[in-house]
Amino acid sequence: MVWCATTPVPEGAQGRVPGDAAKYNQIADKIMQEHGVAVNDLYAFAKPRLAQIQLPANVHFTPEGSAALAEQVATAITAALAKKPSAAGD
Repeated sequence: MVWCATTPVPEGAQGRVPGDAAKYNQIADKIMQEHGVAVNDLYAFAKPRLAQIQLPANVHFTPEGSAALAEQVATAITAALAKKPSAAGD
């Protein structure tokens, strides 16, 4: 299992509160760590590049942004699978 942190909410996004994502992620991350669940911090991945990958005043991403996030998710899943013991006990 891999848990992905939610991405930042930009100023002006309708129906969301900027800053809430970081609060929710912090709580969820603590729970995931306590239970040994792998964490993919998409918040930290997205935050420094929001101007390039996220639509303005919107929680959604550009097509290029979605592709960058998808690549990050695939990388995290691949890493988690590499750590998983095989069914044959190898």
